Amino acid sequence: MIAGVRRLPRFLIIVAVLVALAAVGFYLLARHIRRALVDQPHIAAIAGQLRALVSGQMAYRTAHRSYTTDVLRVWRAPADSTARGVRLRIISADAEGFIAEGRSAYWDGRCVVATGRYTGDSLTTGIPVCRPR
Repeated sequence: MIAGVRRLPRFLIIVAVLVALAAVGFYLLARHIRRALVDQPHIAAIAGQLRALVSGQMAYRTAHRSYTTDVLRVWRAPADSTARGVRLRIISADAEGFIAEGRSAYWDGRCVVATGRYTGDSLTTGIPVCRPR
């Protein structure tokens, strides 16, 4: 009888740990599914607009020998719905490079793109890097 009493708490602890692990697993799976299905179109829209901004900045630099901090000089929001809610901001710009960020009204994260002296280990020239909040 005493052996049976000892096994019951051990069994309940094992069941509680397994339930907790299953809950964590389902939470992580739900986050992954959300990112793949819900967030991905918004991330793609931001990244596409940042690539358009890079092209505009390159053309501006060719003409003016420096990058601009004025987004509207090098980028216009397209009329189609793919970029709806996308906001771009040039954080810093000079003759040596620029760094800009993009956000969406429908996604909590942000994407960053850089060229020149603003690139480094985590930023490759002209390639947007997106991170959830």
